Amino acid sequence: MKLEELEAFTTFVKLQSTNQAATQLGITQPALSRRIQNLEQALDLQLFDRNTRPLKLTSLGLQVYEQSKNILKETRRLESIIANHKIDTMLLNIGFANSITDIGLAKILEQLNDIYPNIEVKIHAAWGKDLIKKLENGELDGIVSVTGLIQNLPETLDRHVLGKLKVMPVIAKKIAKQNIKYKDELQSYGWILNSEGCGLRGKLFEIFALVGQKPNINFEVLGTQLQLDLVAQGLGIGLLPKEVMLMSRRKEDVICIENTDVEFDVQLFTAHQQGIHAEKIQIIERIGHLARKQLKKGMD
Repeated sequence: MKLEELEAFTTFVKLQSTNQAATQLGITQPALSRRIQNLEQALDLQLFDRNTRPLKLTSLGLQVYEQSKNILKETRRLESIIANHKIDTMLLNIGFANSITDIGLAKILEQLNDIYPNIEVKIHAAWGKDLIKKLENGELDGIVSVTGLIQNLPETLDRHVLGKLKVMPVIAKKIAKQNIKYKDELQSYGWILNSEGCGLRGKLFEIFALVGQKPNINFEVLGTQLQLDLVAQGLGIGLLPKEVMLMSRRKEDVICIENTDVEFDVQLFTAHQQGIHAEKIQIIERIGHLARKQLKKGMD
């Protein structure tokens, strides 16, 4: 039984797609199938009920799946412990929330390289909830993200609040009207929102649910820049932190609609695994402060 076989098995079960699992692992589909078959032979049991479509795990297969995830998680932790003692070639995996990836990451990495020339930093962009899961699973060393309530984060993570961001509707200057304040007025334009999984979108849905409504969505997108490009064309209203909008190349074409009944605050924060090397913690916090510096014009 090999780790690569466990990884092939767990990835396939998670994604429920041979093609997607093989792509994620960087191998061919036949190679993925062989690894899963080799695992079944090594364990001398059948992991899947092959009479079902799509394939379903057998009862023993489900137990093997849960244990395999634990084995891979602990293996990553062991690798991290070893890596922590190799400071000269330290690798740091940092997650950034999609909603704040357009604040000048290239500049942050450039500044970081000047301070820590021997550190290799890999950036992983995802929605906040997915970043938390990756951090808990040991796939990331730390994250820079936003949340409505820092208290809701898992207690197993060390976190540090960097400041507050104002989330507001954003509209093209060419179609903006005076004194837009209420949900019904915003609904008439239609919304341009990030896809499901975005915490800002989720909060907006909660606000509308309080009055028995849902946002009228014109476009679903992935990423702040595409959202602002469509907003700038007058195709609907976006939703993002004002501070992020001010960093955008579209800041001359769009404007935040302030003091509406859908405005809310989120907290910018860093979080990291407990027990990681002190220098990694220092670098994660430095990245967070560099991100805060990029946004400081709009920070409280």
